[in-house]
Amino acid sequence: MIALVPVLLALGCSGPEPGPPDPGFSAASSTSADRATASPGNPDADLPESVTRTGPYHPVGPATFTDDPDYYDDGCRFLAVATTPPAPGTCHYGVSGGTLVAIVGDSKIGQWMPALQRIAAVENWELLFYSRSSCAFATEGVTDSCASFAGKVFARLRDQDRPRLVFVSHIARSDPVVASETDQLTQLHKSAGTRAVVVEDTIQPGRESVPACLAAASDYWLDCAVRKNDGSGTPGLRQVAAAVPDARLISMNDIICPTATQCPAVLNRIALYRAGSHLTRTFVDAVAPILHQRLIDAEVASGPVLR
Repeated sequence: MIALVPVLLALGCSGPEPGPPDPGFSAASSTSADRATASPGNPDADLPESVTRTGPYHPVGPATFTDDPDYYDDGCRFLAVATTPPAPGTCHYGVSGGTLVAIVGDSKIGQWMPALQRIAAVENWELLFYSRSSCAFATEGVTDSCASFAGKVFARLRDQDRPRLVFVSHIARSDPVVASETDQLTQLHKSAGTRAVVVEDTIQPGRESVPACLAAASDYWLDCAVRKNDGSGTPGLRQVAAAVPDARLISMNDIICPTATQCPAVLNRIALYRAGSHLTRTFVDAVAPILHQRLIDAEVASGPVLR
């Protein structure tokens, strides 16, 4: 497996010194249960060198919150009221005319687009971006608008696009969502031979604004680390991956959180989170080679691996 430290250090991350909190944020605080503390049972010496505790990092301040994927600015960010996917031929990324690969689910799959776009260039993939905010790839256990959106995406994938792969992730985890998504992905596999690549949800930092916490912190590890978790949607996504024929389950949570019981907010001077539990574009771009290697290992990509 590719080591995280060289990949991140290769970016030459230095960035400006942390500035004051943006007025749009409220300074975050941690409870004693959430706060990582130095103690005989958790000595500082046990922390990986990649965990940044003080000094410059990037993106910093308001730039952290807006460190978004391309689709935010391309007219392809579909909010929670959208009922219809993009028009055919729009919101495509990667290699035009390449192997079709669909992206479905909510913004938790959308956050991986910077990496997937780089991978697509190597793999000759044309990415069909059918993600929508707050919308799993399901027609049950979701809002009416989401059911409409996801149902139309499913029909287009089944009847028109017939992609080789479909990447999916989301924050939802209810039984109806799991059952509906499993059914749709299974139908795609049976009718079009589409293989599902299920990406585990990423770690939930909690209610606090991580960029605001970092702006006010004297020690990013002590002040802003959060309790380790699998991500809200991960249990359901694991069920989906286990049930859909020939599906592959991919996790990056061990890279996001290389520590035992708490998860850092800054790794190798890169801030991990922008809004809520969404990863910064800078971090996703930095770990793209690791994601690519895991896709190769899962036999859904062929390489050569990104460098």
